[in-house]
Amino acid sequence: ALVNRAVARCRRGDLDGSFKDFDAAIAANPNCGLAYQNRSMLLYERGELDRALLDCNEAVRCLPTADSYGQRAIVRQVLGDEQGALKDVEAALGLDPHHPGALVTRAAHAFRAGRFEEAEGDLDQAILADPTYLLAYQNRGNLRLTTRRPSGAMADFDRRLNDRSQAYG
Repeated sequence: ALVNRAVARCRRGDLDGSFKDFDAAIAANPNCGLAYQNRSMLLYERGELDRALLDCNEAVRCLPTADSYGQRAIVRQVLGDEQGALKDVEAALGLDPHHPGALVTRAAHAFRAGRFEEAEGDLDQAILADPTYLLAYQNRGNLRLTTRRPSGAMADFDRRLNDRSQAYG
């Protein structure tokens, strides 16, 4: 119940209340992977990346799902741990080959390495897996600009701008 209330509070914008509920859920059950995973997202959004990574580690320990590995991959990537991020991406995709977050993270790695076709393939797969995953459109638009395909980029950016219902991305 505490995790559900924390998520509801977060959706209403009550981040302090959300943190209190996640903290209480973890105190009541130190193996509550969902509490760690959700709290890590709030910490990530606040820029507390080291604390977010600690929560991601606990989420993976308690609840080794594609979502928990995918979230940790994002945090590791932002912290500059490319190898750790890729290991988590592969773990996430091993559990769910169509996990959009893991595909987008892997695409970002391929993009930075100059493997644009590979990156676009992963972004296309992410969009097929979840057409509402707006970060995939945004990243594919950036890739298309980089590879000098502005009309495709504009279509992706329009899709991203016309649907603001997604909190992350």
